Amino acid sequence: METKPEGPAWDALRAALARMQSLLDADAVHLVDLGKAYAALASAMLAAAESSGQTSARFRAVVRALDLRTPRSAIEAFAGESE
Repeated sequence: METKPEGPAWDALRAALARMQSLLDADAVHLVDLGKAYAALASAMLAAAESSGQTSARFRAVVRALDLRTPRSAIEAFAGESE
């Protein structure tokens, strides 16, 4: 589905992408900061999709997987992995 990338949710997505790019352009990258930027980007992608009237189970799954409050066991069960 195509949509016009306009409005506050899309602006937030652009800002989240710019933040990640700025981290990657640095001389050194703190992986926790990169992870937080990735989580913000995923959340912004979901919000942009929803602002366009779309739902996305996959985007929601990514956001949930990146949420540190989601139990590791739930992520592993979803991904079909275990140690």
